[in-house]
Amino acid sequence: RLSEDKKNIVVVVDKTCEIGGDGVVPHPAIGNARWLPVESFKKEGQVLNLQHERMREAVENQSPHVVIVDEISTRSEVEALRTMAQRGIRIIATVHGGSLPMLLHDPERAAIAGGCHT
Repeated sequence: RLSEDKKNIVVVVDKTCEIGGDGVVPHPAIGNARWLPVESFKKEGQVLNLQHERMREAVENQSPHVVIVDEISTRSEVEALRTMAQRGIRIIATVHGGSLPMLLHDPERAAIAGGCHT
């Protein structure tokens, strides 16, 4: 429903194609949202993706009000989220973890929830 409001520009950054589908045309479930699938490639035996670059592209080129992001897992993706938040963009994102304490103590992703201070 977010994307049905003409005042909202909604962008979906989709690393695993679980939100917009895996076809050339995005799944109808994302409505009028702009879909930015993330490409993966292999380099030196590792699978890499450029989700953080697509997140920055969404901010710089799409002027979104809302960004929906799939599976935040790296420091560069967290930094891209922080940039969005500083610009007043609403963020809906998933992050995998065994529990909230595990997430808060993870050096890559702790900043998403404000980190852990003792």
